[in-house]
Amino acid sequence: MKFITTRLKDIRPGNVLVAGYIHRLRTRSGARGRMAEVILDDRNGRATVTVYADKYQQYRQLLIKDKLIIVRGEVVADDYLDNGYAIIAREICDLDEMRNRHAALRLKLNADHAGKETLDQVRTELAGHRTGNSKVRMDYLNGNAVCTLEMGAEWRVSITDNLLESLRNILGNENVVIEYNS
Repeated sequence: MKFITTRLKDIRPGNVLVAGYIHRLRTRSGARGRMAEVILDDRNGRATVTVYADKYQQYRQLLIKDKLIIVRGEVVADDYLDNGYAIIAREICDLDEMRNRHAALRLKLNADHAGKETLDQVRTELAGHRTGNSKVRMDYLNGNAVCTLEMGAEWRVSITDNLLESLRNILGNENVVIEYNS
């Protein structure tokens, strides 16, 4: 994922944006309410994420074992942990929300895709997902020219796994690209 600032094995003090699967989740009640300790795993390393009571209340629906989450937070020194650092969660979201906030969908069309049937299939798939904020851009390549068209605001979509799978079945994997902005 291009928007992640560091891998979990490389965290150092400061602000980070990391992603990983929830390997282990432990909740407990404290003086300020329920909080969570999450062990996040990105297949390169693991890190402990502390979710204090105010953030726990806000994001608890995302804290599910084996779920992929994205955490924006601050890495702080913690002598009790093996790697010496913990992440204090400031914001948590899932991949669909991250895509909806920070991604655009780029579709690459060529002469083989220019038939009415293919374009109708693409239009139908996009129309069924026009509930989001993600821009849709289309590149048309015909061997002689290249044209990029950015669809209007009424064609903004929610980029979901279902939409991506459908479009990839129609256009091919290499012709459906997610572009992340900062």
